Amino acid sequence: MAKALGDISITDLGDVIIFGISYLLVMAAFLIMAIQAFLAVLEYYVILAVAGILIPWALLPQTKFLAEKAIGAVVSAGIKLMVLAFIIAVVDPVLASIHFSGPEIKLNELWSVLLTAAAIAFLA
Repeated sequence: MAKALGDISITDLGDVIIFGISYLLVMAAFLIMAIQAFLAVLEYYVILAVAGILIPWALLPQTKFLAEKAIGAVVSAGIKLMVLAFIIAVVDPVLASIHFSGPEIKLNELWSVLLTAAAIAFLA
């Protein structure tokens, strides 16, 4: 898509705008997916570190609730990370197979790539 955008002459202002906005939206969708994966991993490790500190408090009955909440948070973050990893693993073949039929990109192909990337970013 970037190569097709570079090959468009400046006189085709409508095509430049459509391809430019589409390119930016597809890149934004991939950026959203990457940020979600990064934040999920970061959240898991931060919660795991805090839980490691709070686990010894389970020995006393008065402070047992601290450790129980910490273990629950680790399980919750782990499930979130597992679901995100599953979505990315299932979607990876779809993302790898996205291509255009020829050097000239048609509007319906551009729209389908944009909607696919947006749907995957929404799922992530």
